[in-house]
Amino acid sequence: MAFVNNATFYGKTWDEMMKQFFVSSITAGKGLVTPLLGVKGQEHLPFLTQTLNITERNCAFTAGGTVTMDEKIITTKVYSDQTEFCKPDLFKFFDQAGLFEVTPGIPGVAEQVVNYAVAQRLEKLKANWDNILWNSNTALPVDTTTGINLQDGYTKLINAGSPIPADITPAIVTILNVIAVFEAIVRVMPEVFQNAVQQGDRGLYIATSYTINQLLWQALQAIPLSQWGAFERKDYVSPNGSVFTNVWWIQGVPIIPIPNFRANTAFLVHHDIMFLGTDIDSEDMYIKTLDMENTTLEPKIRFNMSWVFGMQIGNQSDLFVQYYLP
Repeated sequence: MAFVNNATFYGKTWDEMMKQFFVSSITAGKGLVTPLLGVKGQEHLPFLTQTLNITERNCAFTAGGTVTMDEKIITTKVYSDQTEFCKPDLFKFFDQAGLFEVTPGIPGVAEQVVNYAVAQRLEKLKANWDNILWNSNTALPVDTTTGINLQDGYTKLINAGSPIPADITPAIVTILNVIAVFEAIVRVMPEVFQNAVQQGDRGLYIATSYTINQLLWQALQAIPLSQWGAFERKDYVSPNGSVFTNVWWIQGVPIIPIPNFRANTAFLVHHDIMFLGTDIDSEDMYIKTLDMENTTLEPKIRFNMSWVFGMQIGNQSDLFVQYYLP
């Protein structure tokens, strides 16, 4: 990625931290979505749907079948996180805490403090990353602690574009009905996904919350192994080679818990029709730190992070199976 760096504070660069942040979410980093790396503002995603025209061969040429052309647009947005640290307060606090060994006459302790403070902030951003990807909704009020009001995430896109199957009646998920919830999802699984399972396709999965995943564990532990039916527990290797250790499966489909996932919700989705767009060459992808004493003479350190991304799903709305309780 073409990261910009103007970290004048001790010449420290944050490029590696930025790269680690962008792939730190389970969704983006572990191969659950398809990355589009050159989206400059907007990109058209064309889709071609065809039906066949198979007849007995003869001397005439008769075109048949249907060809339908459609598209969706993925739009990226530039996000920013900014703060500043008071140097005297910051250094005094860490000196008192004894987190860093102070060697008289040897510089560098202050740089360690800044590294530590910035790394902590990045960890908070990482913890919010899956939340942004799945729960963003432009209808929500402004929320500067999460940024989930800035664009529409996967949950809203799937819910808006895919009808809930008639055989599924969403309710509050409990230990009493959680097994039935997942059985219902795979029961209405489209034929193309059933074929994908038979062929060992690694892109298909059910996304849900940690809470529902825990309820499933409790429900299955309460019954004999012989009654588990289509459920099993084993590793899942995603399309990018990432390993999810010892997750639940049902009928050949892995169940993947996502941090901050919406309550009473589960989606049967496929990696190939879940898109995450960014621009790896954008000058808006950076982490900057600046010692203000070099400019305004204020004893402060400013932190500025900027990153670019957008979400979209494929146009095959009938392929998404959703269990969604409004």
